[in-house]
Amino acid sequence: MISDEDRHGGILATCITGTTLAVLVVALRMSTRLFLRRLGWDDYTILCAVIGHLVGLGMVAAEVHYGFGRHRYYLTEWQYSEFLKFSYGEWIQTFQTLMLTKVSICFLLLRIPTETYFLRPLQGSIIFLVVTNIILTFVWVFQCNPIRGAWNKRTAATCFTDAQLLRIIISQAIISIISDIVLALSPLIILWKVQIERRVKIGLSLLMGLGVL
Repeated sequence: MISDEDRHGGILATCITGTTLAVLVVALRMSTRLFLRRLGWDDYTILCAVIGHLVGLGMVAAEVHYGFGRHRYYLTEWQYSEFLKFSYGEWIQTFQTLMLTKVSICFLLLRIPTETYFLRPLQGSIIFLVVTNIILTFVWVFQCNPIRGAWNKRTAATCFTDAQLLRIIISQAIISIISDIVLALSPLIILWKVQIERRVKIGLSLLMGLGVL
């Protein structure tokens, strides 16, 4: 007999903790920028990303309500269908939130005075992140024809296989990992050209380099 283990408490606690920290950090950032009257595109995009986090938290709460954290064996067909519906929406939110967060970092780096040859790759990164996000989101949204077949398994629909859906998620993960590394290393390149004491420069570089982790 399969154990009816329920892990919804840990799932909710993790999501609520992460979202709360994100909201607090961005709220402090926005209040500081408002005080200094220096709001920019990096602030607007990170604010949208936090709103995405809140939407995602709502999606996860709905998924938990319909059985997320329990074994499929103990869910009714209706519960499982509703869970799949909100999971479908959560992945769309995840794509947007990840993209907006990385675009915000690019806009932040563009605010740092530097040579033109370094600005072009950042501008290109923004375009790349937006375009790949549009493509992956489009493919995910239209994974089934009709669309409701993505969560309603009783619908006569033509859908991607599980392996194909996994490739979409892996593609997003690869783009996310590579962009994380590039954006974490980018400030080091800028910082290394700043005229400050070498010991301070190395310390700041190591601190910023933690973003790679």
